[in-house]
Amino acid sequence: MVERRDDPYRRDAGNRRRRRRWAKVGITVLVGLSAGLMTTQGEASLAVVLWAIGGGLLAGAALAWYLL
Repeated sequence: MVERRDDPYRRDAGNRRRRRRWAKVGITVLVGLSAGLMTTQGEASLAVVLWAIGGGLLAGAALAWYLL
């Protein structure tokens, strides 16, 4: 009986998907937090900062989807 060997191309495809997922998460978090930090520089209220973080997260998710 012949054993199947691991296909290196299939294994690399899984790693590529994992790296792409982490890149999307990283871009989204980076854009969201930078939006929040910019609003704190303008001495905004907590509600405005939270809204800016939420909007930044949405914008970051759209950007990550477009780029990757």
